[in-house]
Amino acid sequence: MRIVQARLTQRSVRNRWAALLLILPAVALFTFVIASSAVMGFGYSLTNWSGMMSEMRFIGFANYERLFGDPVFYTAVANTLFITLIVTVLQNTCGILLAVLVNRKGLRGRNFFRALFFIPSLLSIIVIGYTWIYILNPQMGTLHYILTLFGVTKGFIHYSVLINRFAALLTIAMTMIWQYSGYSMVIYLAGLQGISPDLYESASIDGASPARQFLHVTLPLLMPSITINVFLTMIGCLKCFEQVYVMTGGGPGNATETIGTYIYNAAFSGGQMAFGTAISTVLFLGILVLAIIQVKFFRSREVDL
Repeated sequence: MRIVQARLTQRSVRNRWAALLLILPAVALFTFVIASSAVMGFGYSLTNWSGMMSEMRFIGFANYERLFGDPVFYTAVANTLFITLIVTVLQNTCGILLAVLVNRKGLRGRNFFRALFFIPSLLSIIVIGYTWIYILNPQMGTLHYILTLFGVTKGFIHYSVLINRFAALLTIAMTMIWQYSGYSMVIYLAGLQGISPDLYESASIDGASPARQFLHVTLPLLMPSITINVFLTMIGCLKCFEQVYVMTGGGPGNATETIGTYIYNAAFSGGQMAFGTAISTVLFLGILVLAIIQVKFFRSREVDL
């Protein structure tokens, strides 16, 4: 028995080393590209490089001092965190509910609904942004037309929701939720299909209601999928640029500025590439810290069977 266990242990060790050797080239290349880019970016952020001229002068941490002294930066951070919180919570909630819905065996046309919910995530962000701008147009948009049919436009819509800061941020967040809930649904659907039906039968025999089965069986076993989805959603929201740029451009003024648009306006529109690189470096460090905290928090709650 001991000889068999020793051989199994040796085989397991060999398999692990073989797996490591197979992924080592990809990991090394990825690490080199990311690490070299991060180091070069940090180096550029310590200069006055404009992106137009090859000449640059070392100015130390002047860009970072300017960044942390700029009130627009704190507005961009607040807006980005607001969008991230709203989208991460609601997108994953909708993704789980949609996955549970289309995973039901008695549902007719399950494949159709799965494709229907997933299609928006395949569309261009630019197209989605302009589509929603047209829908929300207070004068000739689709929403205005529908409300007119029900006679509720008087005193209901006076101006575009994209003018008010809170309404604009909420609209951008809802647009992102509408587009990517189907993407989250696919990951949750894969997690649901990996849960053994025997667990639900045992819970039903013990007298657990469908709600209790969802809370005490489905959710704990979905934690790996939740970890992945929250991780992807959070990073995507922290880097969001296209939706904001298309729908509001960061305006009016800087009311809906996010870190993504702040970087664009500084580096490309303003011709201050070194300052934009400094913002990107801060964003990278912020995403890294939040990602580590989030993964550790959710990994500690995953259930192994």
